Amino acid sequence: MLATAGGVLFAGALDRYFTAYDSANGKALWKSRLPDVPSAAPITYSVNGRQYVAIAVGGNGLFSQGLKHPEPGPGKYMVFALARPPQ
Repeated sequence: MLATAGGVLFAGALDRYFTAYDSANGKALWKSRLPDVPSAAPITYSVNGRQYVAIAVGGNGLFSQGLKHPEPGPGKYMVFALARPPQ
C-alpha cells in the first residue's frame, strides 16, 4: 500500500485490482483491473509537475511461488496519471 500526502491510499491486490482509497474514511475512489497480479508495492513520482502512480505486475513476483496460482505473465509496469486538482 502507498499513502500520499493528499490523503489517498493506493493498493494492488491478488484479485488484480489496483484501487485508490480515501484515507479519511476508507471509501474506494477509483479502481482499475490489472493485466496480472501485483509484484511490488506501488510508487508515486512527478514529471514536469504531473503526478503519476505506478505498480509492477506479473513476472516472477512475490506472490507467485508455491500458491498454485497460474504461471505469471511477463513483468511490466502499469502507470496512471493522477488528475490535477481544479485551479
